[in-house]
Amino acid sequence: MQDVSEYCEYPYVTYSYKIIAKDNRGNRSLKSERGLVSGYYIDCGEESEDRIFSEDNSLPMEFSIRNYPNPFNPVTNIVYNLPKDEFVKIKIYDALGKEIMTIVNEFKEAGKYNVSFNGVNFSSGIYYYRIEAGSFIQTKKMLLIK
Repeated sequence: MQDVSEYCEYPYVTYSYKIIAKDNRGNRSLKSERGLVSGYYIDCGEESEDRIFSEDNSLPMEFSIRNYPNPFNPVTNIVYNLPKDEFVKIKIYDALGKEIMTIVNEFKEAGKYNVSFNGVNFSSGIYYYRIEAGSFIQTKKMLLIK
């Protein structure tokens, strides 16, 4: 392989790994053989901290969305489940149906997620949140009380 490090601003790195599988009863497999992966290290930015990992690492069986607390002042958590990888949009609307904010607009892997909505700059009242994930679309109501 040709050394291109003098032309590249990113360092060339090699990582070693072994894999251990664990089933939903806690039983572990034997370690795999050591694997190596090499390439140029490129920082892709900050990691998203909205994903929730379950104790048993199980994936949700169906799409769902909810928020808590409800009513809230001024912050509520919107939790949603994705049984498969999808492009996800979550938007917030006021009582008249006017879009006031987009809080998620990106591709997400299957799993359980949590995103916060801060209503500190909004007046008390009814708001709606709507998720679009593939063919799954659902709208729910939340109440901001100050």
